[in-house]
Amino acid sequence: MSLRSRLLGSALLVVGVAAIAATVSLAPTVPPEPAADSVSLIAPTPYSFIATPPLLAVGSVLLVGGAAALAGIDLSARAALLAPAVG
Repeated sequence: MSLRSRLLGSALLVVGVAAIAATVSLAPTVPPEPAADSVSLIAPTPYSFIATPPLLAVGSVLLVGGAAALAGIDLSARAALLAPAVG
């Protein structure tokens, strides 16, 4: 396994984890306590419902691609397209 594939795999894994972690800040949240006494409104941005699924898909593909590059396996395009189902 070459240094190039190890570096590429590591970079893809880092970017994949960052893409999946970015969905946490975009996903709509639920207040942790009941808001019976006070009015608490958490309104998701209009982009959160649009941006979250593609970020999860891209993060999954990058994680699978990075793991394949680290392992030195030649990953086909079909296998990379199945990655969002795994993630």
